[in-house]
Amino acid sequence: MAGGESAELQAKLRHFMHLMRVASADPQGRNAFSGQGRVLKLLSLQDGVTQKDLAAVLGIRSQSLAELLSKMEAKGLVSRAPNPQDKRTSIVTLTDGGKAAAKEHDTAEEFDPFSALSERERVGLAGFLDKLIAAAESHMTPEDFPPTPLKWPPPSPSGDAWGPPPPPRGQHPGPPPGPPPDFLR
Repeated sequence: MAGGESAELQAKLRHFMHLMRVASADPQGRNAFSGQGRVLKLLSLQDGVTQKDLAAVLGIRSQSLAELLSKMEAKGLVSRAPNPQDKRTSIVTLTDGGKAAAKEHDTAEEFDPFSALSERERVGLAGFLDKLIAAAESHMTPEDFPPTPLKWPPPSPSGDAWGPPPPPRGQHPGPPPGPPPDFLR
């Protein structure tokens, strides 16, 4: 394939992904892809988690999460309180406004761009995407793969470890099988 054709396909894919994010946003700009949308979804599944655990599940730095939570606090969506077991971290909970926003987001009718395709076209697209993913992964080293997603909701306070232990360095199993969990979409 000529370089120009590849660049055009990549540009179309980026544009499609942008449209998916915009089309799925609620009136406040939150969607399952946005930071606020992801926090709302996770806390609606398991409210009252530590800021540290939330940052780990979201895969973002603690400082980035602190900034995001400050904005959400200003909007009345979440509250933070000192963790009674560890004063260095906070417990994040949904406020009544946050619970309402999470429920509104869950009940909102989501845009499904794939409904424009026939069953045969969807199967074909899935096959093309599998082939593209495999080609991209074949050019990656084991260290390039993202870590295995953590379990959500978090384990009981008894101290069970989150998710499976990481694989030994250089032996990453690759991406997890199947589609990502609903709260990561």
